[in-house]
Amino acid sequence: MPLVTVRVDSGIGWEEARTSRTAPIAVDHDQGVEVRLSWRLDRLIYNPDEPRLFEAERTARRARVALDQEVTQLYYRWRRAVRDARDPDDGGDDADEQLDEAETFSQLDAVTGGWLGRQGGGCP
Repeated sequence: MPLVTVRVDSGIGWEEARTSRTAPIAVDHDQGVEVRLSWRLDRLIYNPDEPRLFEAERTARRARVALDQEVTQLYYRWRRAVRDARDPDDGGDDADEQLDEAETFSQLDAVTGGWLGRQGGGCP
């Protein structure tokens, strides 16, 4: 994109009479407009904002990877909690296992923005 600059001039000029007691012979009112378009060809090759933008992209990419890992861990933790809550032969406390299942499901549903609950993967 070119850099656009616009300048407007307004001026008044007059021609003095030969004697100091007479009014000016002519008064001119000048107006001018100047428009310039400048291309920064060096920025076509390299923009000084590039390092900052690359760092922002790298940070976002790391955050996505961390979120993917968190969702995966929560998903498998939830699946284990579902299995434990449904298994009557494990000798555990059903109330605690159901609470673990509900807690893990809620965390996973929150991290996925409610997607899991809308998919019918709800907790009983």
